[in-house]
Amino acid sequence: MLSARGGLCGTTLLRCLITRGGKRSLASRHGYPPCQQAYPNSWRKTGVKPRVPLYSPFTYIHTSSPRNLHPVVSLLLVKPLARVAAAVTGWWVKRWWRRLPNKDRIKIKEHFQRHKIGYGGLLLFLLASGYGFYVNHVTANPYTGRKRFMIYNSSQLELLAQERFDSIIAHQFAGKKALELSDERAAAILGVVIRLLNANSDIREVQNRIWTLKVFDDEDYLVGAYSSGQIIFCTGFLDLIQNEHQLAHVLAHEMSHVILEHHAESASHEYLISGLITLPMAMIWAILPSDIAAGVTGWVFSKLVDMMTLLPHSREQEAEADTFSLKLMAKACYDARESSVFWGRLSFAEEASSGKWFDTHPSHSNRQAFLDGQMCEAMMLRQSCKCPELPPGDPRHLLWQVQKQKSSAPSQSEEKEDAGTNSLPDSREDKEGTSSENKEEEDAERPAKGWVTGLYR
Repeated sequence: MLSARGGLCGTTLLRCLITRGGKRSLASRHGYPPCQQAYPNSWRKTGVKPRVPLYSPFTYIHTSSPRNLHPVVSLLLVKPLARVAAAVTGWWVKRWWRRLPNKDRIKIKEHFQRHKIGYGGLLLFLLASGYGFYVNHVTANPYTGRKRFMIYNSSQLELLAQERFDSIIAHQFAGKKALELSDERAAAILGVVIRLLNANSDIREVQNRIWTLKVFDDEDYLVGAYSSGQIIFCTGFLDLIQNEHQLAHVLAHEMSHVILEHHAESASHEYLISGLITLPMAMIWAILPSDIAAGVTGWVFSKLVDMMTLLPHSREQEAEADTFSLKLMAKACYDARESSVFWGRLSFAEEASSGKWFDTHPSHSNRQAFLDGQMCEAMMLRQSCKCPELPPGDPRHLLWQVQKQKSSAPSQSEEKEDAGTNSLPDSREDKEGTSSENKEEEDAERPAKGWVTGLYR
C-alpha cells in the first residue's frame, strides 16, 4: 500500500515512472527548468532535490490505535464553542444579578466606584497584553509581502489536514477507488501536477512536502489541496475545462493556498475573531433583559462580524491565490491568459449573487477582470523563464467579443415586449436559423471535448 507520507516503495515507484520507461515519460515531456528569477529572496537554496510527487491508487484500509488529543486540535475545538460559552456566561451573570438583594447591588457598585482607577489600570494592562500578543504574531508573507496574523503554522495543521482528508475520503468517496495511471484522465492531471512542481521546485513549501494526487471518477466539481500535500480531483471538473492550461490554473490555484499557508492563516484569523467577540457577546446576554432579544441580537451580531471580517478575509485569500497561481503557471511555461478565459466562461452560467458582502469567493466576472489586470506581469515572467513561444493570437479575444455582445443585448423583459404574441418558441426560424454570433457564443461557452484524449499518448 502506498502511503501519503511516501514510503520507499511508493516514492521509488513514481521516480521510476518519471525517469525511466520505454516511452517518453511525463517529466521528460514537461521537464522545463525552474525559473530562478521569480522569487529571488523567498526560498532557501539548500541544494536538496525536491521531493517527488506521489500518485497512488487509493485503497482505504485504516486501523488506528488509541491516541491522545493533539493540543492544536483541542484549541480548534474550543474556538467554535467560544460564542456559546460567552452567551452562557452572560446569561448566568444576568440571572445572578437579578437574584441579588438591592443592598448587595449597592455595595458592588460602590466597590467598583472606589476602585475604578485600579480596574481601569487592569483593563489597560489586559488590552496592552492582547495588543502585544497580536503584534508578536503578525508576520509578512514571504512571497506576497502581505501582513497576516499567524498563531498556527502549516506543520501544526498537517495533522488537521490529514484528518480532514481522511474524513472526506471516508464519507464522500467511500467504496470508491482512485483512477489508475492507465486512465488517460489521471495521467493528464498527474502530468500537469508534475510539471507545476518541477518548475517551482525552488520554493521551500514545495520542497518540504510529498505531494499526493488522487483522481476519482465522480461527477462532483471538487478540487482541493491540503496542507499535508494531498490533492483531490474529481473528473467531473474536467467538463468545465477546455485545455491543459486551464487545468494548470485550477491546480496551481489550489496549490497556492498550500504554499501561501492560507489554511493556517484562516484558522489563526478565526481564532482571533472568536476571542475578540467573546466579551461583546457576553455583554449582550448580560445587559438585554429578554433572552429572546439577547438571542436574536447575538445572532445578528455574529453574522455582522462574519460579514465584516471572515468573508472579506476569505475573498482576499482567493485573490492572492489567483495572483500566485499565475506565477506558478508562468514558471511552468503555461499560457496564463487561459485562466481569464476559464473564469470568463464560467461567468456565463453564473447565477445572480446575493452581493459580494455575503460571498466567500469573488464572483467569476470579478476574478476574470482581476486576472486580466495581473496578466502583463505574468506574461513577462513567462518570457524571462525562456519558455517556448505561444501560438499567435490572444485566446481571450473571442471571449471578450461574446461578452460584449451579451452586455449590449436587450434584457429578457424587453425581448418579450418587442416580440409580443406573434413569436413562437417552436418556430422554424428558431430551429433552423443560427447566426454566426450564436456560433461564437457556443464556441466560447462549450468545453473542447476530447482535449484530454490526445494529451499524453
